[in-house]
Amino acid sequence: MYPSRTVTVAIDRPLQRVYEFLAEPANLTRWTQISVRDWHKAAAHVWQAGGIRIRFTPPNRFGILDIAVEGTQFGTQFLPARLYTNGEGCELAITLFRLDDMSEELFVSECAWIEADLQVLKTYLESLNT
Repeated sequence: MYPSRTVTVAIDRPLQRVYEFLAEPANLTRWTQISVRDWHKAAAHVWQAGGIRIRFTPPNRFGILDIAVEGTQFGTQFLPARLYTNGEGCELAITLFRLDDMSEELFVSECAWIEADLQVLKTYLESLNT
């Protein structure tokens, strides 16, 4: 088993609105540090930028937003993501696995990167008029 860490963020917006935003791959560049240059749809549920391809879970009613990032130095990196209701808002949880060739320092850095992205997402969505 790989060591893992789950990073979560509470978002003060209804689950359905957050899900609709996150389920649209074109929105990924609005809240992550992914390069926006050449970000385009490559196939059904697959987008890419440069040498990185991201496979997205098809829209579903369960709040599952898993992605698989292909073309990293570690091969394909699977990131399970779940969105669930919390009162009138929701929470997003993303799990990162420390793969065999990933140093502890890089793993900690990747987790911090995801935390930063989730804070940008929270700020962005909560700033939108509902």
